[in-house]
Amino acid sequence: MKSLSDYLNIVQAKELFSPFYYSKGKYNDNQIFDFHIDWIAENNSLFVFEEFQNVDDKFSLEIRRIVINNLEANHRSGTKIIMTSEDETGLINRLGEIVNETEYKTKTLVVKSNLQIIAL
Repeated sequence: MKSLSDYLNIVQAKELFSPFYYSKGKYNDNQIFDFHIDWIAENNSLFVFEEFQNVDDKFSLEIRRIVINNLEANHRSGTKIIMTSEDETGLINRLGEIVNETEYKTKTLVVKSNLQIIAL
């Protein structure tokens, strides 16, 4: 999967999502994505993304934003994310622009406290 549309196509093809309601056998992409955002927040999950540099930038940032915001909001969450990427240049700054800040942490601190970069 390299983009949101690839993700949504796979979810629909493998029938990984059944909406509570839909008309004429169709449902929209926002329903699928919202469901998975809620699912990530409510379940202990391990996400492994290999070669994440090949994924559409907007989609990869959105996935990271969702997971980091979930981890910050729910410290008891068992959700973990592992990503491999050839280059993390500017990643913390870009994520710092889109995550939610808290009463006690700036956006950059939220990212740094929920993300560990390990160079291999």
